[in-house]
Amino acid sequence: MTKKTIIILLICLAVVAGTILIFNKIKISSSDADIVIFYSDNCSHCLNVENFLEENKVLERVAYTRKSVDNNSANLFQLREKALACNLFGDIGIPFLWDKQNSKCLVGDEDVINFFKEKLNINS
Repeated sequence: MTKKTIIILLICLAVVAGTILIFNKIKISSSDADIVIFYSDNCSHCLNVENFLEENKVLERVAYTRKSVDNNSANLFQLREKALACNLFGDIGIPFLWDKQNSKCLVGDEDVINFFKEKLNINS
């Protein structure tokens, strides 16, 4: 093999490796997370969940994504899609948690907080 051929192969390998790394980063950070919490900034029950998550540093131990439904029709559409997947119809309350891994929907601060308590093995 010539020096030129080796250099071209190394460049090709670098491009492929870079593409794989970029794809994996996009996949990890995508909005299609396993746990999604739909919330509103004007919701006292959502604030209860947010306070629990912050006080217990949940994000350090459990990956989840938060999606506001305030003035965001795409997030509201996703919430309705998840609710329909769980056979929930009509007006859906928030906070609303979608657990993709277990195809589970939870509505309300108590259920969402209890979900994370169970994940973190927090008693009470």
